[in-house]
Amino acid sequence: MSEGMNFERGPVLITVDPVHQEKYQTQKNPELTEIPKICSFSEYLRWNYADEYESVIRTEIEQGRLPLGNKTDYLRSEIVSVRLDFVEFYRTYLHSIDEISFRIDNVISAGFTAFFRDGQMLHDSQRYNVSGRVSFDEGVELFEKVDVYDSKAVSSSFILNEYLVPILKKSELDVAAERMLSKYLPDALIHPRKLNVRLLAENMGFCIQTARLSEDDSKLGSIFFDDTKVTFYHNGKKMTGIAKAGTILIDRQAHKNRNLLIDDTIVHECIHAFLHRLFYYFQNIYRSFVNESMAELEEMTAGDPSSNVLNWIENQAVHMTYRVRLPLNHTSYIASAFYDRYRKLTDAEAMEKVVGDLADYFGISKTAARNRMKDVGYDTARGKNQKANG
Repeated sequence: MSEGMNFERGPVLITVDPVHQEKYQTQKNPELTEIPKICSFSEYLRWNYADEYESVIRTEIEQGRLPLGNKTDYLRSEIVSVRLDFVEFYRTYLHSIDEISFRIDNVISAGFTAFFRDGQMLHDSQRYNVSGRVSFDEGVELFEKVDVYDSKAVSSSFILNEYLVPILKKSELDVAAERMLSKYLPDALIHPRKLNVRLLAENMGFCIQTARLSEDDSKLGSIFFDDTKVTFYHNGKKMTGIAKAGTILIDRQAHKNRNLLIDDTIVHECIHAFLHRLFYYFQNIYRSFVNESMAELEEMTAGDPSSNVLNWIENQAVHMTYRVRLPLNHTSYIASAFYDRYRKLTDAEAMEKVVGDLADYFGISKTAARNRMKDVGYDTARGKNQKANG
């Protein structure tokens, strides 16, 4: 392994099986006393696949299948051989394909010495893009293609961060909401009416069940991608059971006590499935490597307020929920129709009436209806839209 690939190993190590040398085994790093609760996919690649990436670059360069650096190309002399001097990870791009698969563009910096027929030698460097694909359903292919790195050629769509969480600006949440509905409940984008959240969950492969999830109403619901041991309460007694994969558990009593909408929680959990399943799947694999049981997604996002990535996950689901329940293209149209009912009222009075009507029509809270109207540019001015098309 070249000097550029040397770095501290992480919590998960992939090593040769001492009994079966042709096989590999995954184990917890014995040198670490504290294992991180969550793991970066990018770092996991660097911890365990540095040798493989170096080998791929070395083979491609030494076999003459990759262009070399600008200095080397300028000489235009016949190259006799190339020696790879160092390889370094430069940058990793991750792009979502769907809920269970993603593409990888790993940019590798390589330094080498080229030896020419006329006896000259030259040190040069180049950056290469090693692209691959990961599917938690179909498998892994890290080394599909190697090219000279061109930042303009790397996709800027559906970008994931190093933890496989989508990078979404607030302005992009509506686009994500429409993609979700277009895939699983397209009729909701055509006809402006209350969202059938149970049909949405069913189309996404989930069934809704109810259970008392906490004694203090702190837990409204949870989603399960795998069979998972859960704690619930029955007649005041703490009990355990198995939540089957493809289940969304809802605590009806907690919603009643906190005056919250069950449909909001169901959509919230469906958003986790749409946006964050990659994160969950990889963390599940990571925890199995280090012999740790996988926590429920809600417990992970609620249990570590210092974790930016977990806060990010929860905030995405919170802010996208009302966008799914009331699609952007319906808001202006329906709000404008409602405003016509209240022409004799003051602007402020009409605004409150329209907010109430929107909330009743779409089955959402008044707070969500008011936020939605602000998203498309309505203020207290009667029917006045301050932003074209939101």
